[in-house]
Amino acid sequence: MTTASKQAYYKPENRVARISHKQKCFDALIGEKEGLTYPEVRYKTFLKETECQKRLSDLYAEEKVIIVGTREINGNTYSVYKINNQPPLVYCKKLTLKQFVKQENPELYQKWEMLNKMEL
Repeated sequence: MTTASKQAYYKPENRVARISHKQKCFDALIGEKEGLTYPEVRYKTFLKETECQKRLSDLYAEEKVIIVGTREINGNTYSVYKINNQPPLVYCKKLTLKQFVKQENPELYQKWEMLNKMEL
């Protein structure tokens, strides 16, 4: 990420625009049984190409949309996006071994810290 793009990313007015663009992309997919590719979403929402690509990627990362296949348009292959009607039921926080031991067995973690620092 360049300095200019990082500054643009953190501007409050751009954040509002990102949220509204994401909502437009999500709204375009509502009611589509077969799903849409990003060019089809773009034509439906009147967004720029990069805006649409980035917001669909954001929605995919948030697991609000899923990729159900691919479709070829004018010789190019695009992913087909569809609204995720069955979001995951459980979200598990990933822990490192160190975090897990510290959380589940603090005494063992304390002993490990002593051994690691060679305080015996």
